[in-house]
Amino acid sequence: MVLSPSLFHVVLVRPRIPENVGAAARSMKAFGFDNLLLVDPGFSWEERGAACKTASGAGELIEQARIYPSLKECLADCHRVAGFSRRGYVFPRAQWDLPGWAGQLQADSTPRKTALVFGPEDYGLSNAERHLCHDIVRIPTRAKTLSLNLAQAVTVVLYELSKASRLPEVSSLSSLSRKDTPATQGDLERIMQNAVEILNSTSFFKSGRREHQVETLRFLLQRLALTTAEYDTVMGILQALRISIQGR
Repeated sequence: MVLSPSLFHVVLVRPRIPENVGAAARSMKAFGFDNLLLVDPGFSWEERGAACKTASGAGELIEQARIYPSLKECLADCHRVAGFSRRGYVFPRAQWDLPGWAGQLQADSTPRKTALVFGPEDYGLSNAERHLCHDIVRIPTRAKTLSLNLAQAVTVVLYELSKASRLPEVSSLSSLSRKDTPATQGDLERIMQNAVEILNSTSFFKSGRREHQVETLRFLLQRLALTTAEYDTVMGILQALRISIQGR
């Protein structure tokens, strides 16, 4: 499938340096991407002039950027979430090098609104934030101990994706029926919340393993790639289980 830039959201989590946000916006415009989302920026948004100056011709992306208090809220209407990180990760999650990940996106026949999530300049994404990602992606570099600047990382990722985005868009989300439309990240979070609440009343969670079990369940749901119709079915099953347990 041809990858349309309109399906991608560039998400910068707690960026600390406004010039990095501006440079990222400049790269976005250069490669045809225009959905910029910020999570809890580490500088006053009223003082975003430095970001607009660095954007150099892409200032409108800064002005149009949407700001969210948390990553979970930011991702609610996305269908796929990729976190870019070089750090190790102990929980089950698909981990890719950038070229391989971009290749498997092309192989997916269903258009999905995809969040490209980049952490702050100092420590990157936290474990809690990486829990929300379907895939963990790294940019392969020769110097294993070095990481790229935030804006540089955004540039490399968008260039890789743009190589598959240079033909007219062949499909869109609006053309899909409900049985084919992917469930959103918000849908998955609602399933998780309900499933965990129900499982809390059973003996499923084991002492000392609860966090790992919760994240294994989350990863399983992400891998299922549910449609909105399937989401309705799963939520119906969970509601039936809840009523059954409460009636005991």
